[in-house]
Parts: sequence; structure tokens; C-alpha cells
Amino acid sequence: GPTLRRYRELAGLVTGASDAQPEALSDWALQLCKQLSIPRLNTYGISGADLPEIARKAATASSMKANPIELSSEELVSVLEASL
Repeated sequence: GPTLRRYRELAGLVTGASDAQPEALSDWALQLCKQLSIPRLNTYGISGADLPEIARKAATASSMKANPIELSSEELVSVLEASL
């Protein structure tokens, strides 16, 4: 669909590979976080027990309206878990 096409295009832009798949975006973002020394969420005392509440608040944030796809609460928690 159009969302995957947009992610493929973005993956190509950030990786320089014309055949990049959407998954390449997460690899690129992880590497960028490492290069910039962006700390993990647990550095700030956030634990797995905090994630459902953070996801609930994130779901209602105005910035979420710009996402190309709507993420479920479970998906938001999964993203946060990967950031611990």
C-alpha cells in the first residue's frame, strides 16, 4: 500500500540503497541512536511497568496524528520495550 511505499522511499533515502526495504529504517535509526549516544529509557528510571501508561499518553499526543499508520497500544508498548 501507500504507507509501505513511503517507508521504502524513506529507507532508500537514508540508506542510499535504491532497493532498501522498510525494515532498513529501524536498523538505520538504531545506528543513529548509537552514534549520537542517545540513552535508553531505563537510564531515566523507566521500567516495563511504566510502559502501558506511557503508551496510553503517547496515543493521545498530537504528534501521533502525523504517523502514517495508527499504532495499537500493544504496538506502542512494543516500541517502548525495544527502547528500554
